[in-house]
Amino acid sequence: MFMLVAEHDVSNSGIDFQSFIYYDFALRFFNLHGKPKVRAWHSNLQEFQESLMNPLFSSHLMGELEMMPMTNFTNQTYQMYTYQKIDNFNTESDFITKFTETGSKKLDSKKTNLKGRTMTRAKQPPIVPRGDIMNMATIAPFNMNITAERMFNTMDVNSDGYVDWYDYGYWYSTLFLFNKFDPYHKGRLTAGDLAEKFVDYSGFPKVCHQIRDRAHRFQEINADTYLDFFNVHTVLRIDDIIALYLRRTDPVALYEVELKRVFKKIQLNEVGEGRLNRCLRSLDNNKIPRYDWECAFMMAIQDNINYQNSASEFNTMTNHTLHLSNTVFYNVDPSLTLPGAKPARFF
Repeated sequence: MFMLVAEHDVSNSGIDFQSFIYYDFALRFFNLHGKPKVRAWHSNLQEFQESLMNPLFSSHLMGELEMMPMTNFTNQTYQMYTYQKIDNFNTESDFITKFTETGSKKLDSKKTNLKGRTMTRAKQPPIVPRGDIMNMATIAPFNMNITAERMFNTMDVNSDGYVDWYDYGYWYSTLFLFNKFDPYHKGRLTAGDLAEKFVDYSGFPKVCHQIRDRAHRFQEINADTYLDFFNVHTVLRIDDIIALYLRRTDPVALYEVELKRVFKKIQLNEVGEGRLNRCLRSLDNNKIPRYDWECAFMMAIQDNINYQNSASEFNTMTNHTLHLSNTVFYNVDPSLTLPGAKPARFF
């Protein structure tokens, strides 16, 4: 438990009473309220699923898990992207005209927005219900077993089929902070907000310094793109997974087999080879290529994030029959157009 609140500049950091109560409550889920476990002080996938089904598990935290897209990444996934409608921007003068008109409209709207800014909190319109703001990045319904398995694979850094209390506590505290920073229950946060809020977090319960230190990596992601909890947890845990494959002589390079093994574990195994080849760095004595793992990871996670943002916008346009004038979705992923249920949230 002390590792979950450790500070890098304090050799014997302690735990406060409020944080102790918080982690002790989470430990009860991990221990399944005293039920016998397959392996002492550890949980396997089935036991992790049981902890999520516990009636005392917070509905707010479960809501964040329910809004994780059930995306099945394929080669066709990364062919989809959102772009401007070129026909509408065929000349430079036309683009400048549209830009000027947009700017003038913003200036005119300042006066009308002034009253809204002075409204008291009590008079503000109600928050939009969960899930009604933007559709999720998939049409597949939520599946607890698949979601739990994906989360468990990221938590199980050494792939032995078990997670210990530190793995579970790290995941639980990350989920708690994600929910804390998501007051509108959108199920996703921008990279810019994540970088600011995680790095500067100093409240209760206390979290370990690794979470704050690793959160600087969000600054390398497009600040305006949204990340769901799975991507957030992956970014904050990738160092522990990669550590099992690194060598002392070259702590930044991985062979292709090792890199692909890690990527399959965290839903990045379908990223295009052309993208990953940008991160080729060196050859060993046998002329076998090696990759800069952090470069490859950041490029791959950004591709996943870009697709999910684009897919969410496409599903929102489709389900709400929106007519877009200047935005076009190219090479739409077939999985988004197949007959199926609308995004559901149940378990």
